[in-house]
Amino acid sequence: MYLHFRPRLWTPPPSSPIEAGIPPPKQNDPGPRPLGWLRLARSVGVFWLGYLRWIRPALARGTLVVGDRWVYGYVGQPVALGFGGPPWLARLATRIAPHPDLVVRLTAPAEIVAKRKLDLTAAEIQMEIEKWETLPLDVWVLDSSMDVSSLADAVAARLARTTRG
Repeated sequence: MYLHFRPRLWTPPPSSPIEAGIPPPKQNDPGPRPLGWLRLARSVGVFWLGYLRWIRPALARGTLVVGDRWVYGYVGQPVALGFGGPPWLARLATRIAPHPDLVVRLTAPAEIVAKRKLDLTAAEIQMEIEKWETLPLDVWVLDSSMDVSSLADAVAARLARTTRG
């Protein structure tokens, strides 16, 4: 099962990123602070409802669930999610939302990220890298400048160790 940001509430989540399709464009402006706070509160509620409705039953069946960004995007990319609130509130949301068995944060030097994220300036890239480093939980950091198959193998091996014990 694959989840991009928030789980769906009424229809089953897609089984892969390809089935999920292209995510909506990111925002360039966080908007009014109270609106961002409401977005964050709504998202935490949807994370919990989606977890109870889709994720927990899938895990009970032994299904691998891959979540892309989850609530952590409010810490690492707040403007893209329309959140202009204080960073402490975003970090609190990461503590309140359901927690996965494994969180992997892919990182790379800013110049490599710049080749992949043409929509961001060098300053925006550096700021996002620094924000992602402030996640208030146990995160396994991997260098994403490695080739894709090596990354996939490393994550699969770590996930196997994590779920076994």
